[in-house]
Formats: sequence, structure tokens, C-alpha cells
Amino acid sequence: MSNIREKPKKLTILKNAKRLLGIRLPDNIWEQLLAIGQVTNQTATQVAKNAIIEWIEISYRIKKQGFVMLGKPVFAKLLKIVEKEKLKPLVELIAESGSDLYQLMVNKPLDHNAIEDFIELTPRLLGNSGLMWFDHIEVVKVEDKILFKAIHNLGMSWSEFFIEIFESFIKKYLNLCIIKETMNVSDTIVFLELLQTR
Repeated sequence: MSNIREKPKKLTILKNAKRLLGIRLPDNIWEQLLAIGQVTNQTATQVAKNAIIEWIEISYRIKKQGFVMLGKPVFAKLLKIVEKEKLKPLVELIAESGSDLYQLMVNKPLDHNAIEDFIELTPRLLGNSGLMWFDHIEVVKVEDKILFKAIHNLGMSWSEFFIEIFESFIKKYLNLCIIKETMNVSDTIVFLELLQTR
């Protein structure tokens, strides 16, 4: 029997697990799994498995960290109302909370040695399976750079606010910087090239 106090394992370990779990689901839940499977080209079992993994790896830990899920339209309006200067303390607070969440997920300190974990986890954490900050997100390493590409529908205020949070986070915890000359930002797109400073 597994120890319930055991530290949470990374998703890569969960993928290799051979445990078989049998559960009974109401008909309406099963039908929803089938419908999602048709859209995502997966079986209902695969959809259910991914949902469990995402809940353990992301949703549960988001709730444990005390994050509040705020509707996108409401948040977008708030960003337009509040002056940028007044958002700075919030930027630092979110960056710090984000570092705590990353460390909880990878189960190790967050520093320049955690770049690979950062690349792997960021799309799941900020995309539709996590905080839903972006509708589509990619983070890939190309030679000595990390490319961050994301799409959203929250407007320019969100793009600018996210970059403030992201820059604070990667500079303080990962020793990464944004290459300003190649930055491409609009009301729906955030494209950033990141470079390790040391």
C-alpha cells in the first residue's frame, strides 16, 4: 500500500505507471467523456485518464495554493480600469505565487537548473488544463533560446500585464531574460524569445 504522506511524483513518472483503476461513472458523465473524445480524437478512457492526471498535477495544487478562478471577461475589464502603477504589487505577488506552484509541481527548488521542467509544465499550467490564461500555448527550446508563443482573447491590457508577471518570474527564479527586439505582442498574441543570463 502506498504511503499517503509520500511526496507527489512528476507527471513523467505517472505516465509510466502500470496501476489499473476501476471506477463506476454515471451515464451522463460517460456520455460527456465520449463527446470530448470525439472532439479530441481520444477514447473516453483516455479522456478520463488525462483528466485525473491534470487534476492531480495542476488543478489540485492550484486550489491548494489558494488561487482564485476569476472569469476572463471580468478580469479583462479590471485590467482596463486599474492604473498600471497600482498593478505592480500584484505583479510581484503573482510571480511569487507562481514560483511556489512550480516548485510544488516539480518537487525541487526553482532555479536555472529547472529550465526543462519550466518548458514542460508551462503549457499545462497556463493553458486550458490549468489556469486557462491562454487558449493555446507553446514553449520550446531552439538552440540557446526558449520560444514562448501564446494566444488569448483578453485584449492588449492582458498581454502587457502577463509580460510584467512573466518577466518578473523568469528573471528572479530562472535567470532568464526577454529579448526585447524580437518581442511580438498584440491584443491576442504574446510571442517572446527568452535567453539565459548566466
